Amino acid sequence: MKLEPNIFTSYELTEQEIVSGSILTELQTAVIQNRLATIVKAKLELKLDCNNINLFVQQEADLAGRMVELQSILDASAYHLLAILEQRKGNNDVNI
Repeated sequence: MKLEPNIFTSYELTEQEIVSGSILTELQTAVIQNRLATIVKAKLELKLDCNNINLFVQQEADLAGRMVELQSILDASAYHLLAILEQRKGNNDVNI
């Protein structure tokens, strides 16, 4: 892992570091899933104020963006975990 100099903090990661860093623990998954559920509930509870439609649109867009980001973290974790499990299964099949 190498810190890349720029105005934001970002890192140059190997493929293995990306895979390892993407897999969430059961507790981390539960916390993110709870946050996602809270956002979905807030989105469903949004009320349209005909006097301030722009506020509604901004709030809806903000919540939708947060939902997408959290779901992408959960999806990446599931994808990489499944890939590792399939790789291990393939290695066990070879050793039989």
